[in-house]
Amino acid sequence: MEDVQVKLSPGVVGGDGGIGDGAGVAAPKGHSSKDVLEQGVGLMQNLVGAVKSAINFSEIDIASLGLQIAGTTIPHFDLAEIAAMAPGAARKAAVAEVITAMRAVGFIAIRAPDVCARVNGVHTQMGSMFHQPRAQKEKYDHKNRGQTGWYDKEGAPGNDKPNNRECVFYTPNCLKADEDLKPDERSEWPEDCPEHGFNVGEYRPVITDYYKELVECGRSVLKVFFEGLGVAPEKSDEYIDKGVHRLRLAYYKEPVPGTEWASAHTDLNFLTILAAASLKGLELLRNGVWTEVSVADGFVVLNGGDMLEIKSAGMIRATPHRVTAPEGYHGERFSTPMFLTLPEDTIMMPWESCIEQMLGEGADSGLTLEGLRAKFPIKATAIQTLLSRLFEMGSFDDDAPPAREFVEELLSLGLLRNPGDRIKGLFSDLFGAGSGAASSTE
Repeated sequence: MEDVQVKLSPGVVGGDGGIGDGAGVAAPKGHSSKDVLEQGVGLMQNLVGAVKSAINFSEIDIASLGLQIAGTTIPHFDLAEIAAMAPGAARKAAVAEVITAMRAVGFIAIRAPDVCARVNGVHTQMGSMFHQPRAQKEKYDHKNRGQTGWYDKEGAPGNDKPNNRECVFYTPNCLKADEDLKPDERSEWPEDCPEHGFNVGEYRPVITDYYKELVECGRSVLKVFFEGLGVAPEKSDEYIDKGVHRLRLAYYKEPVPGTEWASAHTDLNFLTILAAASLKGLELLRNGVWTEVSVADGFVVLNGGDMLEIKSAGMIRATPHRVTAPEGYHGERFSTPMFLTLPEDTIMMPWESCIEQMLGEGADSGLTLEGLRAKFPIKATAIQTLLSRLFEMGSFDDDAPPAREFVEELLSLGLLRNPGDRIKGLFSDLFGAGSGAASSTE
């Protein structure tokens, strides 16, 4: 396939490397932001037919992708080895294979020995923290403060029934000294509880060091992904340095009959890094079949979230997954997903390189520019997209519900497509009888 280069007029390219509309996008003199948007996507539409037709990724033999490791169920890669390759055909093919695997499965595993070396220590500290009495954990309840602190339950998008787990979230502020932050910006660190064997002086550095290791792992991943997606490589550093990435320490309690540890869902964020949990149970949905995710030692799992599906114009889908307890198991499970997010002001218009490829691939299947625009909330920001999903899950405090004006704004942007009963109950007049249908990624 010939390389296709697109040159846009000054002001067309938004602050996140995609064609934007709204904050941070300067329209050329005499043109509105809407004009700029129409001009940019019009150029993309003209490229239909310049790219090969779509591959049926659901039929790809995933066992042929990446490293051949017995007993595994998703493609495995050594991204450090790929990143060290000299520019040329071999490197291009290796990067393309990573993207193909993400498109075919949505989940891959990458070699990450430095992350894996810390996991057991993190699980040990999680046990000492979560095993404290409930009254002790309630002292650092999240209090609706930017997803930090302790949650006694969580749900999934469009499902108000809570999952059987507790969790604690940490954001980049966990790396900063409390005296350098405003009171409402500080992470909710637990208090010492010597009578139950918990010491925050031991817990905090283990968690912060793990957080930093995961962030740097994410940086190396994005460099390879962006190379394969045709996104400016410097965007990887921008997204890592400015994103409000969330580390979730999840404690799955002893299974209760009739419940799942985590019900089927897609991730809200951009990209998730997941080191080995203390027990198996993660399953992904591919071609209508639930498959256990089995990964080799020394590797971590990567999966794309809703934000990556949007920014890649659907090239990389957010794959539904769930966590189920093994049959007959009576015990607990610890898991530590790192949710990499986009900078909050990122406009969610897909990257032009991905629009170009998706429109070209859809030339034979009826995919159109209008179809892409209807599918994705292209004028929303990353934070609006994230909050929309949290509201769908009912993840807000009773004494601090979403403002009506903000809900109306999200709806006008094409968000809140999969509302749960809680948000619909508060704003029943805004959600018609047909609302609440499952989204295309569930």
